[in-house]
Amino acid sequence: MTIREWCAAAQANSLAHGFTNDHIPTALMLIVTEAAEAMERWREVGPGNDDVFASELADICLRTFILAEALGIDLEAAIEAKHARNLTRPYLHGGKLA
Repeated sequence: MTIREWCAAAQANSLAHGFTNDHIPTALMLIVTEAAEAMERWREVGPGNDDVFASELADICLRTFILAEALGIDLEAAIEAKHARNLTRPYLHGGKLA
């Protein structure tokens, strides 16, 4: 499936299971929660091929797909545009303020 198709499928599944996806702060915090769960798993097992860690990364993607679809964002186009921009950026390492 394309990213566009994944966004539509993830949103449809979410709605079919009774979830509403129109509260943006909640949706963003759910993405953050999945990232925190991935970090927790990484701390437990370290780097490497771990099914639980991979599942948490998938959760981050799926939650992001659902949010993008709920907002009508063409995430595939946004990723393509961002990647193209990143290809033109100079190499930077360190010294960047958070």
